[in-house]
Amino acid sequence: MKFLLIVFIFAFLIMFWRKRQAEEAAAEPPPAPKARPGNAQRGTEDPLMMVACARCGTHVPQNDAVRGHAGSYCSAAHRSASESAA
Repeated sequence: MKFLLIVFIFAFLIMFWRKRQAEEAAAEPPPAPKARPGNAQRGTEDPLMMVACARCGTHVPQNDAVRGHAGSYCSAAHRSASESAA
């Protein structure tokens, strides 16, 4: 009989603890959405336009692309290599 009483008390404490944990989890506010790192620097929410390098095909942001006569390039080295060969 003493064993049964201890089991009931233990079960009651576990149920009480779980209920309390659920209430605390429901009371917490949801986490705020994180800002994307690329847009945080620019202060805008618009997506960046990507362009492909005319030499290797690597996509780079349009703001970082190097302009040449035959299109956009990922670096000045690719621009000079492509335009000197043509």
